[in-house]
Amino acid sequence: WKKKMTTVPEDELQPSKKKFEISFVEPTVVNFEDNVGNLESGGQEKSEERIEVKLNEYYNEESEELNLYHCHLRVLPDFTTWTSAKSEDSDDISQKIVRRLILRQNLLDSLDGVGVMSETLEYLDFYLNCMESISKEMLKLKQLKWVDLKHLHHCVDLEQLFLVNNKIKHIRGLQQKKKKNLKFLYNPLFELKKNKNKKFEGSNRIRKIENLAQNVLLEELWLGKNKIECIENMETLVNLRLLSLQSNRITRIGPSLRENFKIEELYLSHNGFTQMDDGLLCLVNLRVLDMAGNQITKIENLQRCTRLQELWLNDNRIDSFDGLQCIVDSRCPLQTIYLERNPIEINNEYKIYKLAILSRFPHLKQLDALPLIETLRANKLEDNLGLKTSTNAAANDGDAKMV
Repeated sequence: WKKKMTTVPEDELQPSKKKFEISFVEPTVVNFEDNVGNLESGGQEKSEERIEVKLNEYYNEESEELNLYHCHLRVLPDFTTWTSAKSEDSDDISQKIVRRLILRQNLLDSLDGVGVMSETLEYLDFYLNCMESISKEMLKLKQLKWVDLKHLHHCVDLEQLFLVNNKIKHIRGLQQKKKKNLKFLYNPLFELKKNKNKKFEGSNRIRKIENLAQNVLLEELWLGKNKIECIENMETLVNLRLLSLQSNRITRIGPSLRENFKIEELYLSHNGFTQMDDGLLCLVNLRVLDMAGNQITKIENLQRCTRLQELWLNDNRIDSFDGLQCIVDSRCPLQTIYLERNPIEINNEYKIYKLAILSRFPHLKQLDALPLIETLRANKLEDNLGLKTSTNAAANDGDAKMV
């Protein structure tokens, strides 16, 4: 019960006395039923942080997608009420089917509430949030085929895994044999911290490649911007086509990739490499190699990379053109090469630098940021125009002599 107090008008008061009228009003009924699940799971209700969102405005019925990208959500909306809401035109219950749920770039630290979509949800995107771990409620989502989460025990058909922009320290939960269909693992794993200027800093925590042995079908592995010092535990990933280990602390490839000869794209920029070691010799199917931003002094060990098309070695310490011979010897169809901001580019005139490259790779399409195709076309056009001008001038001279 609640007391309501009102002051009696002053003309009815005796000097130095005040009268108060006390009345009783009906209490507001509070329903605690909705909080039982949170209390049982050790969670805490955050209704005061819930932002009212008109979900119908974010729902695409044709694609069955609910896109709540960057809605500043701290707590998920009440999906139970919305998915079974009454139709605006009648009293019929309108069952909304959600197969794709986008929660990217919000302020969520929990996904409690998505379990109501367990029979339909196939695609879940929630990176760029405040997650430190994933609640067990995710286990209810039996139909998931694309998701970024930690508890994956029931998602046996999972093919792509995105764990971008979270605070994860270890790769765990992927070694079960049930997850044999996993093909793509995207895991830059940023720890986002806000500073006073509201800028985000990437500071990642994974130090070791581990617990991936059972994922033999894995085709792409992205582990950039972590603290990895060694390439290891890759022996069973024989179907790997793309490996990204940019911005780590790796200094050597070594024999770690000897079983991964199917790799076509290898990204190792911004690590601690001082040489291109013989670990590259086994990568006979390599098409793209990025080792920019290291401390490499010589180009070497590429003679077996017969399919190499793109080579990124800018921002290193390469001071000689001699190492290019190993690429020439491979007879690879090289189309793009980046060597800018190396001593061989800085210490030579650009014409000499360009000539030294093109004399070895006459079919090159791009040198650093310069697309050579357009340049060659322009030069060819100028040559043709010059030839026509010379021909016309010669013809005119001949006509003049005849006259």
